[in-house]
Parts: sequence; C-alpha cells; structure tokens
Amino acid sequence: MLFLGHRKEDVISQEQYDQKGGTRMGRKKHTIWKYGRVQTPLKVGWPAWYLEDGFWKKTENVQKIVEDEADHVTFETKHYQYCFEYQMAENCAMMLAA
Repeated sequence: MLFLGHRKEDVISQEQYDQKGGTRMGRKKHTIWKYGRVQTPLKVGWPAWYLEDGFWKKTENVQKIVEDEADHVTFETKHYQYCFEYQMAENCAMMLAA
C-alpha cells in the first residue's frame, strides 16, 4: 500500500474500523466520484479539502482512508465514501489546453 503524504497510523484495517462503529448492519454509504486532487495530507479526524470549479470545498471529517494509490484516493466520512481520480483530471486539463 502506498502512503502519499499520509501517516501510516491514519490508515486502519477494516476490522478496526468496524469496531469503532464504521458501516453498521451492512449499510452501504453513497459513493461520490470526483476528478481532481485532494489537498494532502489526508488525516483521519480532519476534513478533506478539494478544488472544484475554482472553489475550495471540504468534506465531513475523514473516518477511514480506504485506498491511496498513485492515480486515485478513496476515503470515507460519516455519511459518504469519496473517490478522487487523478488521471482523469489531468487528461481533461490536457484536452482543454490543446
């Protein structure tokens, strides 16, 4: 697992997350797909900041960092799961510049 700017102790296992009251009774969280970059580092217990349409926005406090890869990051808040795709944002920017 790759930790881009995140402390290793902020990424917890699914078992630890469930013990802390994660998704209960198999209820799935709504997934929000975004293209762009998240301000790093992501920290559990703090909101995630991201740029959308020229404005900085923030999420609820991060409860779990699910995946942190070179091309995307996935994390959960109390009500939602966010997935930010980096590659798509870069491709869109290149098309606009052409």
